[in-house]
Amino acid sequence: MRCVSAVWDAVRMTNPALELHDLYLSWRDRIAASPNQQNMKVHLGIDSPEGMSEVRRAFALLATIDEILKRFELDGRRFQPYRKQLDQWARIPLSVRAGWAANVSPLHLISESVLDQVQSFGGYLEGKVLELAPAQDSNLRNLIAQADALLDDEDFDPALRQYLRRLITAIRYALDDEQAGKGFDFTAAVEQLWVALNAAAERAPEHQRPRWRKLVEQVSVGIAIAAPVEAAGIVLSAITTGG
Repeated sequence: MRCVSAVWDAVRMTNPALELHDLYLSWRDRIAASPNQQNMKVHLGIDSPEGMSEVRRAFALLATIDEILKRFELDGRRFQPYRKQLDQWARIPLSVRAGWAANVSPLHLISESVLDQVQSFGGYLEGKVLELAPAQDSNLRNLIAQADALLDDEDFDPALRQYLRRLITAIRYALDDEQAGKGFDFTAAVEQLWVALNAAAERAPEHQRPRWRKLVEQVSVGIAIAAPVEAAGIVLSAITTGG
């Protein structure tokens, strides 16, 4: 890992697989605690906003896991067993094994072996993905607010402005919305932000460049030892040249 700055030294590591494991486990516990066997529609509460929020969160976490696996594939990491298992994990909220009409037991929702698979992937991800610690929330908000203000310069490159504004909006939304934040891939977003800020420091109007460079120094980005700096350099070159 390479740190560009100490601003986010207090980042804590987390991962969507462990969050998904905890969500699925809570569903199993809910079914086990039911005095009478009921159908999955009742257990997951899909007729209520709260129940559907949990289902949407499950699929958001699954989508984040899919994106992480795609990154691993590009990095040449060995993860194929988890890629094969992902579809099975995605069938859980659909209640494929039991349907929606039959009364169910915890085993109908998810088996112990599948639950162990999700937890195992969570263990594999530890140290490989990140999320900002609560204490660092204000640091990131301040950083993107400064970048957003610099984008108001009329001489700033329009294409790069549009890219940065979209990225800033996505990060801000993840910070503001608790559920969106749980499914948000902060690792990829921070890396994209670092690359984009570097591009801005190279392409911004001359009088703005020192301010953009100062923002770059505030970002911490993880770069895989095996893939490295060349990959980041290619992306940076593509953005700064408009390619």
